[in-house]
Amino acid sequence: MELTTAEMRTLVWLAGWEESTVATLVSAIRKAMAAEEKRREQPLRP
Repeated sequence: MELTTAEMRTLVWLAGWEESTVATLVSAIRKAMAAEEKRREQPLRP
């Protein structure tokens, strides 16, 4: 997997954060992804 320069800079920046902060951020992202997936599974509204 290739990362853009901006993505790499962001990962380097995140690497300096506390592990618990990163875990909270990852949890929020996973919840958002799950909600989006669930939304996409719903039938389209007219």
